[in-house]
Amino acid sequence: MLSVLNVMATHDFEMTRLNDWAFEVMVDACSVLDEYWIADGTVLGAYRDDAFLPGDHDIDLGIMAYDNMKYDLPVRFLKKGFILGRFTEIDDKMQQFVFTKFGNIVDIWVWYEKGDMMECVTELGLAKQPMSLFNPLGEYEWKGEKFKAPNDMEGYLEMRFKNWETPDYGKRWDEYTDFLTQPVSSKNGIHRES
Repeated sequence: MLSVLNVMATHDFEMTRLNDWAFEVMVDACSVLDEYWIADGTVLGAYRDDAFLPGDHDIDLGIMAYDNMKYDLPVRFLKKGFILGRFTEIDDKMQQFVFTKFGNIVDIWVWYEKGDMMECVTELGLAKQPMSLFNPLGEYEWKGEKFKAPNDMEGYLEMRFKNWETPDYGKRWDEYTDFLTQPVSSKNGIHRES
């Protein structure tokens, strides 16, 4: 069963863009989390462009699921001045948390260990990644700050974006679906917000 608490029901993610406070917001968000990694477009921009991707609308982080995270994580973020925008739960498993601060969105995807792989249900389908990219976590220095990251950045980017070295700023985030193993349809009870 899909459960979504969407506090910001009228929020238009397509109209939101990261602003001048984005880097400081990312540092704050990462300081709340014990184990995390910068992910998706955030790690692509940091590694390839030394900047957030042009037009990006959120800061992407990944975390492994842990007990009581549904209650623990929002409290920890609220104490750092973040606003809870949404959390999504599927079949009693947390899928995603969305927080905002100073107009910037922090999108946290929750991953579950499955043998030598990890899985996360996204709006677009079931994503799988090798545990070996995250165990142990690597470290990436960006603008004088150290962030936890995949231990093989280029391996991760190849898996996630294929031709990651060639910028394609016209491509939307939801067009990078090669990493999905099972695309999701509305029959599964999961929908994409428009």
